[in-house]
Amino acid sequence: MTKRRKTSTGTGKNVRFSVLEQRGWNGDLRSLHLPAPSGWFDMDEVARIERTAAFQHDAERVAAGKRLLLSRADLKDRGWTPAMIASFIGEPHVVLSLKTSGKSTMHFFRAEIAEEIEAGEEFAARIEDANRRSEVGKTVAQRRAADVLAAAQAKAESLEVRPPVNRAELERLAVAHRNMIAEERGRDSSTSGVDDETLDRWCGNYLRHACSNYHSMLAQLEREFAGVPGVQEIYEAVVRPKIDTCVDEAMRELAA
Repeated sequence: MTKRRKTSTGTGKNVRFSVLEQRGWNGDLRSLHLPAPSGWFDMDEVARIERTAAFQHDAERVAAGKRLLLSRADLKDRGWTPAMIASFIGEPHVVLSLKTSGKSTMHFFRAEIAEEIEAGEEFAARIEDANRRSEVGKTVAQRRAADVLAAAQAKAESLEVRPPVNRAELERLAVAHRNMIAEERGRDSSTSGVDDETLDRWCGNYLRHACSNYHSMLAQLEREFAGVPGVQEIYEAVVRPKIDTCVDEAMRELAA
């Protein structure tokens, strides 16, 4: 026996959600009042739900352009912290599965409840306290970053380059170093026809990576300042300019 396929015209007892949208439903109403729907909706059940006081209350909010549900990200944008959500609201009102396995979910909270809480004095006090602690944390982080920068500047003074005895030896070693790296990476190691600019770059790279304490300095900074704000700025503002200066000086000395 051949089964008759349901159509999406909205005729008959079962309809698509597009028909419900024409009746004023939206995604929030669906999540709250049809929590586990299939692709089709029984109009008798829909009509029963629409007669309930809870649905009519929510539908009025939707008609007025108000949201019914807020995600954790929405609450965060409104100043809520995870601790405040747990304390004031608790468990989410709607949990939506993002995958068929159900392992990835999104949590939603009733906007009306959040609004009522936000209007209270206790919530205002918690927001003020959270903002104060945030400002204190930022100040401490900024001071720490400044301390780190000063310490890095002092350490950078120990950066040094020890070049080969002459330019010819530098070029020989730089080319060999470049070829070794090229072979390790599966690239062409041919140096035929290399121009002076490229050769200078290879020499500079060799001085930086093979003739200096540059890498040990970076490792030391990473160990001492791991996770501290401003570490990347330390490299850009202190370490790299210093090693570049050392390399340039060594290149000039060898060219003299």
